[in-house]
Amino acid sequence: MKTIHFDLETQSHCDLRSCGGYLYSQHPSTRVYLLVCCIDGKYYSWRALSQPRPAWMDELNGAKLVAHNGFHFDHHFLEQLDIKPGALEDSMYSCLTNGLRGGLDSASSTLWGDTGHKDKTGHKVMMSLCKPIRGTLPWPNAMQLGALEKYALRDVELCKRLHEELPYPDEPEVIAADFAVNSYGIRLDTTFAARLLQSEQTDVAVASKQVADNTGGLSARSIKLRDWLADEGCPVGDLRSGTVEKLLSDTDLPDAVRLVLQAKSEASANTASKLTRMLERSDKDNLIKWSLLYYGAHTGRWAGRGIQPHNFPRQKPPKGVSMEQLRAQDTWTSDERKALLRTCLIPREGKQFLILDFASIEARILAWMAGEQSVLDLYAQDEDYYIAMAAKVFGIPEATVDSTQRSIGKVLVLGCGYGLGGARLDDYASAYGLNLAALGLDAYELVEQFRDQRTNVAGRRTGGVYRTPDGKRCGLPRTGGMWKAFDEAMVKTYTHQQGTALAHCQVIPSGANGADIVLPSGRPLSYRRLCDMEDGRRVRLAYSRSTGTLSKLYGGKIVENVDQAIGRDLIAALVVRACDMGYTPPLHVHDEVVLEVPLDATASELQTLTRNLLDAIPDWAAGLPVGIEGFTSPWYTKAEPEKTIKIKEKVLK
Repeated sequence: MKTIHFDLETQSHCDLRSCGGYLYSQHPSTRVYLLVCCIDGKYYSWRALSQPRPAWMDELNGAKLVAHNGFHFDHHFLEQLDIKPGALEDSMYSCLTNGLRGGLDSASSTLWGDTGHKDKTGHKVMMSLCKPIRGTLPWPNAMQLGALEKYALRDVELCKRLHEELPYPDEPEVIAADFAVNSYGIRLDTTFAARLLQSEQTDVAVASKQVADNTGGLSARSIKLRDWLADEGCPVGDLRSGTVEKLLSDTDLPDAVRLVLQAKSEASANTASKLTRMLERSDKDNLIKWSLLYYGAHTGRWAGRGIQPHNFPRQKPPKGVSMEQLRAQDTWTSDERKALLRTCLIPREGKQFLILDFASIEARILAWMAGEQSVLDLYAQDEDYYIAMAAKVFGIPEATVDSTQRSIGKVLVLGCGYGLGGARLDDYASAYGLNLAALGLDAYELVEQFRDQRTNVAGRRTGGVYRTPDGKRCGLPRTGGMWKAFDEAMVKTYTHQQGTALAHCQVIPSGANGADIVLPSGRPLSYRRLCDMEDGRRVRLAYSRSTGTLSKLYGGKIVENVDQAIGRDLIAALVVRACDMGYTPPLHVHDEVVLEVPLDATASELQTLTRNLLDAIPDWAAGLPVGIEGFTSPWYTKAEPEKTIKIKEKVLK
């Protein structure tokens, strides 16, 4: 099959940034005014507004077409142009899977320096033509079209070079499933979303006025609020939501300060922007499409586009109130609207959602990587590992562990597996509603007790309490363990270009000063442009992130990356399986898959469906006990509805 690289230039009254490539392409004002291709090494251009369709365009039919950001933009126009490709590929996917940024200019300039930049002059002309001026779309003149052709030719040249020089991701079935999921889309309850938005806008306006009235006219988002708080005897370093929540928990807070902080919290809520984006991104059938970005995270996990479902708030309804009751209300608080945000996404007519989630998958993968068979056995037997951890930490029988102690066990299991220290455990625990100091618990001691129970992960103690020269308390010195093994393997790869096999993975050199961790699935997790941030005692590595910034590497962070990458491969296998079975997911987020199933589906039918999905767990995961839990719902939610069918299945290869 012939490979042809191409680029399109378009105009529209539709705002591409707000609506996304799919809705932009469907807008009646959108038009293609330039198509540039590279066919057999020769470059061709078509000025679509003034020239007849050229004969060379027939070669695009049946060919493999490649564009940069082609899946999320260019491919939407192919049907309009009567082009039927034999296959599609996206050079942006090559960039993302090889640790580069997705943008064409940023990726190519990172690889090739000044010789990899886009045409800046043509870019300015393109920006001047792609948007309306005084309500009309400007008609490009001959000089502008010449500059645009040069600009688009350069884009095709860079796209071609990226596509040919970088390995393309070797998982065609996952990319095909991603295309199917994004094309299928998820339905929006536009009426309910509009009601929530109106409620949010009304309350934000009231809260903003309260802030202004009590601070001498300051905006709720003004940095000068810190000066006002300092004058009121409440100095703060920042006004992020977490800081404001901590301040509001202080019972001695002055009434005036409390009023302003509560109003600021209300006025700064971002629920309105999420709801607005949902409504902007829904099509004539109330479907939101192309909201997931393949390989949007370094680990290979998907990221959100547009409505950003990966960043939805995790609030649940107030205690004693069901989601059905909450949706039926006429007014809501800010927290209630956050809890209701997910429920704006609903299934198609005659369907209900089956929301499935891998149970404690990161904790299971961590134990599997470390070879902790006793922990794996607990999961395989459906034992509550949070209770088991709490019993060991507190030195009590499992039968006597109370709910608070179990919560502490949960915090340790979920928070400390990647090297979280005592200094940050307090903040992590507070997110679960736990005040360790108020419970008479020392965060540093809890961390060390966790590590003592998980020596395959954290290593064994080799000394007593250690403090830095400035007196700060640190973790106890340890030897061995998986964190240290991954740290040493990466240093060995960097300094001696030697590979290491560990934890079902292989750490190998890759390119100039790079390293790949080959996952059990065979997919490489890439770390580009490693460098030594040597501190005088030993090699301390950092790698260049896709954003272009340096990020420090250490054992716990590497283990976290690998753990989440393995989890991503498991969810990808599940999504592929669902598509093959005819249940294309309208959405999947992190370790969760959402399916649409018939309203009259029985518990037995859904249990069978879930078991069939778990057949997708690959053979490379042998020994890893995988559990999946879920429930049916008339909307997308984290809280089980009053009427639901619960699902629980497990598999051990």
